[in-house]
Amino acid sequence: RAAPLRATAPSGRATKGSTITSSDVIFEVHGRTDRGLKREGNEDAFLIADLDTGARWSAACTVNKARGDSGLLCAVSDGMGGARAGEVASQMALDVVLEALRAAGAPARDPESRLRQSILRANDAVFRRSEADVACHGMGTTFTGVVVAEQACFLGHVGDSRAYLHHEGVLRQLTRDHSLMNFLVDYGVMSSDQAEALVNRNIILEALGVKRDVSVDTGSLSLVRGDTILLCTDGLYATVSDAEIHDRLAAAADLEAAADSLIEEANRRGGPDNITVVLCRLAA
Repeated sequence: RAAPLRATAPSGRATKGSTITSSDVIFEVHGRTDRGLKREGNEDAFLIADLDTGARWSAACTVNKARGDSGLLCAVSDGMGGARAGEVASQMALDVVLEALRAAGAPARDPESRLRQSILRANDAVFRRSEADVACHGMGTTFTGVVVAEQACFLGHVGDSRAYLHHEGVLRQLTRDHSLMNFLVDYGVMSSDQAEALVNRNIILEALGVKRDVSVDTGSLSLVRGDTILLCTDGLYATVSDAEIHDRLAAAADLEAAADSLIEEANRRGGPDNITVVLCRLAA
């Protein structure tokens, strides 16, 4: 399977004037999910929440956080399962992670480890619900989320949703898909070109709730003013290339316009899957 995520700051991050000296840290956030054009329902879900107050936002807003606060949780999930079970799994995973992180208190010690433990707790909750409820049997979900606090970002990832960093005009993927294609390439079974030709290349090898144990990739990176974290489900990146994602982020007037532009482009290309986008920017 994919190697563990190891997110580090790009070179040249210590830009003159980029550090924050005020008592507050300001984040701009926005999230949007769309059913797409081919699916009957939407099994995607997203969460933007204040870890100190529990407040949640579903529309574009600006959030002021004092230094020493626990920060924000931003996450996306892509559910799977029969009937409405995928919707249950994706929302449950988000709710459990938020609850577990808030239970840690503020400020949480070792945020990266705490995020990992919270995701493992979500795996257990989804798995137990799948076992106990016939209507939810076999359900599961991806999870890709970040805790942003002051100028730090902590990542947790399971499945094939993605996290990107848009920094100084460059878009960089922070996570690695837990897909069959990446597994075969990582272990030298075949080349990237050969793996791309596989019909079942996008089968995911890790998901929350599918089994009792799950491997969680984590990492951390520093942020500077103007940095934007993008979280998305495969309904976006499977239809819109990374280069096009970059161009639309760079051209948009604000985060709401950027999310709208990305989702509209995915739908313009057929919208074969649910599409979810969460954006979090450290305000300039």
